[in-house]
Amino acid sequence: MRTHFHTLIIISLLIFSYSCTVPEEREVQVLNVDYYNPAHQKIWEFKDQNLTDSLFIYLRNEDPSLRYLAALAFSSISAEKSATDSLAYLLKDPVAEVRSAAAFSMGQLKNSLAEVYLTDAFERHDSLGQWRQSNKMILESTGKCGSKKSLQAISTITTYSKSDSMLLCGQIQGIYNFGLRNMYSSESINTAIRILKSSDNPETARETAAHYLARAPKEWLDYEELRGIRMNTLNDNMKMSFVRALAKCGNPESLEAVLSVFNNREDYRVKLNGIQSLGANYPYDSIHTVLVSGLSDANKHIQNAAADQLILHGDERYAKSYFNMAKDTFPLIIKSKLLTAANKHIPKYFVDTRTSINRQLMQFVEGEFSPQSKLQAIEGLSFDRWNYRYIFQKTSHHPSPAMRTAGIIAIKNICKEKGFRKYYGGSYRKVRKEIADSLKNILLSGDDGPIYEGASILNISDIGFKRVYPSTAFLDSALNKLVLPRQVEAFDMLKKQINIFRGQPEEIAQAPKYNHPIQWSQLDEIKNDEKIVIRTSKGDIVLQMLPELAPATVANFIELIKADYYKNNQFHRVVSNFVIQGGCPRGDGYGSLNHSIRSEFSSSQYLEGMVGMASAGPNTECSQFFITHSQTPHLDGRYTIFARVSEGMDIVHQIQQGDQIIDIEFLN
Repeated sequence: MRTHFHTLIIISLLIFSYSCTVPEEREVQVLNVDYYNPAHQKIWEFKDQNLTDSLFIYLRNEDPSLRYLAALAFSSISAEKSATDSLAYLLKDPVAEVRSAAAFSMGQLKNSLAEVYLTDAFERHDSLGQWRQSNKMILESTGKCGSKKSLQAISTITTYSKSDSMLLCGQIQGIYNFGLRNMYSSESINTAIRILKSSDNPETARETAAHYLARAPKEWLDYEELRGIRMNTLNDNMKMSFVRALAKCGNPESLEAVLSVFNNREDYRVKLNGIQSLGANYPYDSIHTVLVSGLSDANKHIQNAAADQLILHGDERYAKSYFNMAKDTFPLIIKSKLLTAANKHIPKYFVDTRTSINRQLMQFVEGEFSPQSKLQAIEGLSFDRWNYRYIFQKTSHHPSPAMRTAGIIAIKNICKEKGFRKYYGGSYRKVRKEIADSLKNILLSGDDGPIYEGASILNISDIGFKRVYPSTAFLDSALNKLVLPRQVEAFDMLKKQINIFRGQPEEIAQAPKYNHPIQWSQLDEIKNDEKIVIRTSKGDIVLQMLPELAPATVANFIELIKADYYKNNQFHRVVSNFVIQGGCPRGDGYGSLNHSIRSEFSSSQYLEGMVGMASAGPNTECSQFFITHSQTPHLDGRYTIFARVSEGMDIVHQIQQGDQIIDIEFLN
């Protein structure tokens, strides 16, 4: 009876205790990122203004969407150790996406302290797969901040199979990120080979493995290990990377394997990578025929790549043949490149031939030829160092910024060539004085591109410009003429070179001050999923905007479109099988406007047709954008992704340097 009474008392106390305790609300675990939500906009604005203290508050907000956005914001801003410690708390968040955002940002911060946090947060007993996404990101991010010990640990995991696709992708992406930091091991190479070799593995993982091998230093690669990977089991994305890895082996067997891609109907990008890999890895005699045949390829990218290889890796025994081929019916840009190759490699004692080459290059500069062939001719003339005066005369005051910039690059090449004093002999001091006087005028001109490219000429030790300038006050005047943030790239380079010239410590380049708030109203233009079309001289390219990744960047892009900024612009830069780039107001890649926007990094990847913002460093973006030809994982997390091509990739692949952007419009 007494026992029963005590039992009733205990039960009554438990009921009373429970009734007096406020039940915990069940936390919402569904993300709903909305760039029209004022609370979400506030976080983007805090990131935009680098208000880290305000962001910290949201890391423990009950709304997972706010935690997610706040965590992701730290991937784009510089933060101290406190950010790593605070983000570590979210590695055990109940929402996988929040964990992933925290892990991604910790990797972006590149703080070595994050290694322990990430390792401890990895869910090793995840039989239900609840944390695969965050585990994948932990593996990737460890590659951005981890030590050799972590590289060894990740590289020796052999238990992930095709059913663990996310973890396998995270493993090889982590290894790839270690490689970007120049950290390799025999185990990491073997793991990449194993992943690439098996056609059962996810394509994404195999593609990353191929990219990793393509970037690996040649001393880590062995043909006997690579030969086990069958080319017919690889897709085009894998092949275009794998041929680069094969070429680094440098033996006859690997050359045969690389050349095999030219005998099939391969994607042009596979052939292109094969051509670009030849010159640095094989004796010239063994590749001459392939390069010459590439000059006549139907694809312009391959033509240009073959000509570029002749410039970079040609042989003096063939220099006359380059000169003679320039007389054939090639496009103007190829003719100009052939003349450049001839001028670079022709032996000094072929005086008459060199004179003829120079004369033809000058005809390109002075005649009615394409702008690109003129720019190439200026480079070609730099391989005869006595052309310095002609180059100054034809480019220093040219109406085209691209020509002015090309001119000073050519002068820099002349100055950097070894044996400057010996080459000019008794005229050495006179030549140095002429170059010094012209350089001074260029640095004082306020002309972005020539200043950026010319500033480093000051510190070419073989010349000794310190003996020429009795006073360096003009350098301060040159620096003060530059307008920020528009000329930040030229400013930072000139400041750096001035400090070196004066023997002062180099200064860390400062990002532009916050100067362009997010114009949220601009996003109304794409509220109904409206697309944007780039009308080019080759055809239309349709873009799908991604404001959920980079709302400030999308708003800025729309603002420029509505102001007709891109009308009659051009693609000033085309790197075959990499990017096409436009939006420069100068046309030489050094132009910007009177504002800058903040970087907006995300865990999205640069696949074929992704649209990103060009920059001169974090938070220097403005108007220049690029579109990728193919997967380019080394850009991930380093350049803002704000759109993707939804139609017109065939046009992207046709674009050549100098092609026009007629206009960019909203597609109704």
